[in-house]
Amino acid sequence: MLPKHGVAHGVFLLAYAATIAPRRNLQEWTQAARLHGSLLSEAIDLITPARQLVDCGLVKLDNWVEVSPQLISRIDQDRPEALRDIAQLLLLASPPSWLRFAVGESGVAREYIPAPDLISLRWLEPGLDDMLMLAYEQQCSSSATTISEDIGRAGELFVLAALRYGGATATHVSLFTDSVGYDIEVSHPARLRLEVKAAGPKTAGQFHLTRNEYAASRRHGREWALVQIVFNSAAFLTQELNATHVESMKVIDSEIIEPIILPDTPYFSWEASARLRVPADMWTAADFKLDPNFQIQWRILPA
Repeated sequence: MLPKHGVAHGVFLLAYAATIAPRRNLQEWTQAARLHGSLLSEAIDLITPARQLVDCGLVKLDNWVEVSPQLISRIDQDRPEALRDIAQLLLLASPPSWLRFAVGESGVAREYIPAPDLISLRWLEPGLDDMLMLAYEQQCSSSATTISEDIGRAGELFVLAALRYGGATATHVSLFTDSVGYDIEVSHPARLRLEVKAAGPKTAGQFHLTRNEYAASRRHGREWALVQIVFNSAAFLTQELNATHVESMKVIDSEIIEPIILPDTPYFSWEASARLRVPADMWTAADFKLDPNFQIQWRILPA
């Protein structure tokens, strides 16, 4: 439930109506909210937010409409402050699907927020970023590992489809094991061992390299390469990915990665992985093309 100004106002009226007298059902509840509202309430859709409050657990329907204490406590203050607090509560209880992509450790990347939604949230300025960060920290951070895994697997599938589209014989080895230090093995027309990293516009050129992947790059030399597939911002707002959602595919080989890695010393050694930021001029464009007919369902977004 996106906390537009009208939505927050409607939720305020609904919560207030519930405190005046018990309400037996949604219809009686929304009618009471209109009765106690201003003339503006006549133009506000109240039945939709009422149902969404039930869906996100802020309201329970049994014999009576039961509003959560968290919501009731928001209305006992000045109206502007109450509306902002209601908006924050709605972000916490029902975060928008784009929140997990638009917010990260470095802050809010507004290019991942759909333009209509960003316009609807402008009334929360200048504290909008802080509100989104709080919602992310409380609701989305626990799922970061799963999201990263889903994005990575999608990248592997697109690269695999592109290789096969170009006539290569390629095996998706990471489906069977993570121990070899690469994701895709190509046996024809030339032997290649490809480690695939996926990124969005904000993280292009960056990736985590595990110690095992680095060891594989040393072991296989020129047969090993790293492919980064960069998804555009629209990819994170759709439920079906296709070639139009790929911004670029670029490659660096083991000889380029080798000088970047610091050697272990008595005072320093890396363990599971290292984070690399490779300058744009060190990448080359992939010499294979995307399959224009390939598409997958984006599992990490809600249906």
